[in-house]
Amino acid sequence: DSDFAYKGFGSSVALDGNTLAVGAPQAVTKISLGKGDVRIFQNSGLWTQTRVISPGSEVSTNNALRYGASLALSGGKLLIGVPGDTAGANGTNAGAAIYFASVSGAPTKTWVGAEQDGVYGTSVALGSAGAFIGGPYRESRAGFIEYYTFANLNALNYRIVSLNRAVNDAFGWSIAVSGNNVMAG
Repeated sequence: DSDFAYKGFGSSVALDGNTLAVGAPQAVTKISLGKGDVRIFQNSGLWTQTRVISPGSEVSTNNALRYGASLALSGGKLLIGVPGDTAGANGTNAGAAIYFASVSGAPTKTWVGAEQDGVYGTSVALGSAGAFIGGPYRESRAGFIEYYTFANLNALNYRIVSLNRAVNDAFGWSIAVSGNNVMAG
């Protein structure tokens, strides 16, 4: 693809064994802004692109989605952050996160941000039992991280907030998970 330089290709990456997900959240051409996409590569001695995941009906149709701005890939599962989404009439940059139970399948669950300019999905992570989604500009930019278990993707399991929470903290801008430990920036 000759336009990689214009798409933000590599702005986010996630690796799981021989599977690589690469975000191109701008996905622009030389003259127009695009929605973004995620490229999937498989390694069998040579890295080969096997799939392009583009925004579907689970998100809005605006041209500043930043689809693939954050990625998590673990155990064949994929989580895509879409902080520029405006779906659900929640306003500009409400954000979203899209979960795929299989990197080769269709979306399993979409979570949509509930607050204008909340940029929900700025960060995402997959743990052994569930999905973590950051919304750093939510609640007067104090921010938080939400956690959903794979056993019940429809119910918020818990919300993580900063101990000394304050306006403009932007907690949840980044997330790292290892075992039972969750770190947030």
